[in-house]
Amino acid sequence: MRLVAVYFHEKILEHVFGKDHSGQSINLGGKFIYSFTKKSKGLELNLKEKNPDFIPEFWGESLSLISAIVGANGVGKTSILRAINHKADRRYKPIIQIYESDETEDKRKVLYVENNSGIKLDFDNGKKFLLKEIDPKENLVQKLYYSPVIDFDLIDTKSPIALVNKFDHTLNDYFLETVSRNVRFLKDPVILTLQDVYEDFPSYDLLWITPKAHRKDDFTNIYAQANFATPHKGEVLKHEINRDLGKINDNSKFDYSNSQLRKLLEHYKNLLVSESFIDQFYKLWETEIYKANNDQNLIHNNDDFLKNTEISLLSYLLLGAVFPQTGLGTSFDFKKILKADHFEDKLNLFLEFYLINRIEVLYDKIKNDLNGIKIEDAEKIIQIIKNDKFTKLSGVDIIAIKKRMIRDVEGFFDIWNFHKWLSNYIGSGILKIEDNNILFDFESLDEKLFDEFLAHYNRLLQYFSSWPIEFSLFEIRPNKKLSSGEKALLSFYSSLYDYIKRTANRKDFQFENYLLLLDEPELGYHPLWKKKFVQAIVKTLPVLFRYLTHKNKSPKLQVVFSTHDPLTLSDLPNENIIYLNNPDGEKTIIEDKMSKKSFGANVADLLADSFFIKNGLMGDFSKEKIDTTISWLQSKENDNPKYHSGVINLIDEPLIKKKLLEMYDRKMETDYHRKFRQNELKSLIKRYRDEFGTEL
Repeated sequence: MRLVAVYFHEKILEHVFGKDHSGQSINLGGKFIYSFTKKSKGLELNLKEKNPDFIPEFWGESLSLISAIVGANGVGKTSILRAINHKADRRYKPIIQIYESDETEDKRKVLYVENNSGIKLDFDNGKKFLLKEIDPKENLVQKLYYSPVIDFDLIDTKSPIALVNKFDHTLNDYFLETVSRNVRFLKDPVILTLQDVYEDFPSYDLLWITPKAHRKDDFTNIYAQANFATPHKGEVLKHEINRDLGKINDNSKFDYSNSQLRKLLEHYKNLLVSESFIDQFYKLWETEIYKANNDQNLIHNNDDFLKNTEISLLSYLLLGAVFPQTGLGTSFDFKKILKADHFEDKLNLFLEFYLINRIEVLYDKIKNDLNGIKIEDAEKIIQIIKNDKFTKLSGVDIIAIKKRMIRDVEGFFDIWNFHKWLSNYIGSGILKIEDNNILFDFESLDEKLFDEFLAHYNRLLQYFSSWPIEFSLFEIRPNKKLSSGEKALLSFYSSLYDYIKRTANRKDFQFENYLLLLDEPELGYHPLWKKKFVQAIVKTLPVLFRYLTHKNKSPKLQVVFSTHDPLTLSDLPNENIIYLNNPDGEKTIIEDKMSKKSFGANVADLLADSFFIKNGLMGDFSKEKIDTTISWLQSKENDNPKYHSGVINLIDEPLIKKKLLEMYDRKMETDYHRKFRQNELKSLIKRYRDEFGTEL
């Protein structure tokens, strides 16, 4: 089953075809060429003629059709692809799509129609053909849209392989997810098939995870620039006294007990003797367990993976400690954190630091009910906060503050859990450490272990996402540095692979046909890779999609892609290409294909010289097809002559076509070359008459 024709009725894609367009149709290179005729009560589908370029199973058993949409920037290529994907794409309204099928019913060939436009569609070839509506329950076609560009204009495409839909939080999140997809893909044997096409297919087999080298200035400058860290102590004390006087004035009957008054005065004293946050940073970095001996102003020495990770986490927590202050909290003795011997103890005290700065009263309740504050009691702490019935305190709405307290407790629990995980696996030797790096070797990679590491780290990224600087605990580096083009190629295949593996065990999400809508997928590729693009998808997509079956059958695949590249077009028959043009800058037109050349056509040798492309600029797929036909012509075999004559007739390079027709005539004792020459001369005579208006 293959999508072969699309109709855009009036008022659809007006920004592309113009507000006054009365309906536009495109053909993608199916067995027949279709047109649509307006009728008083709707629309009529017509079979104009057989497509002379169509060869059954030309792309192989699993690939039903490959088509391209070409044109300059701004002519509407992306809009057309998104319109075809309209069921998932929230921006686009329904259009009419026609699918050819190889099945028959009551001795009639079946055409499927996807029509949610509200327009009645009739068919004037009903005797030999049966037009059927696509039933969504039958899982006939799944459309997958892909663009290598992370453009938030594409967020509405809602495609499971679209990169923009994987960009949830920060660049760090996206990078981690990309690494995860790449690792899974590179471990699969399908990579060998790709390497048959792309001898230099980008890959790596080792990942190094290193504690990020944080400079002290990275943390202290945040406070220095904002004047948070070195406020005038008298001003701070004045603010606190005014706040407490306000409480007393609001409630004239309120009297302080001796213990409350003592606590208040101790709070004022602590404010006067307290250190600035910058002082606290330097005292934290100078503790014996973490003290760095380097000349680079770094917070650690890069010599102990676990300790380097710990001091980075503690520094980020201190960085965020100024922001929990709400006016409902009180001061905290930071010396307790400095004196604590172990990371876990420091973490517990930091949680106290955060909670007491939020709401002192609620902090006291938690501490009394649980006999202290420990992160391992996170669920109990959260429950106490949730059970607290107060919504206001001293006239302040505290609902949002309590939500933030819960978020802090959850974040600290994730930090504690990750640290425990790292300590266990590093201590047991399960995680390999070399030169202060965790080493993940693909050959012996435990995917579960790798997934756990990424999951833990992702939770930390999400918790710290609101910090005043971007949270980055580790640097993750492959053993080979990839170029942007290599990353683009790897990202395309790993995104497909990720989708396939995620749906492989979900039978209700598997389809009989997959339509891949690829928006300039080869963007960023070197011309040598563009030359191989069609060959690569022909050979690799069936192998990739082998994991998905529908009713115990491998799915059929179809590809429609947009491109600017002539190298890629040389692998496609002319009828499979939609040529878009916008000559007046106002509306796009669909150009006639008669004057165009594509399959097997060569482009300027100058391009080959500029980009060092070997073996000419004919696409590898068409070259292989033509080479196969040449081998057949030179052999004594006479089987399947119709197939080889079809390949020769597709060739748009006249010199190659003439030569092969001569060889075919000698082999099969035919006169195709003579007919070709006759048609060529007729075309020249017609051009002469059109140009000069006279007979020869």
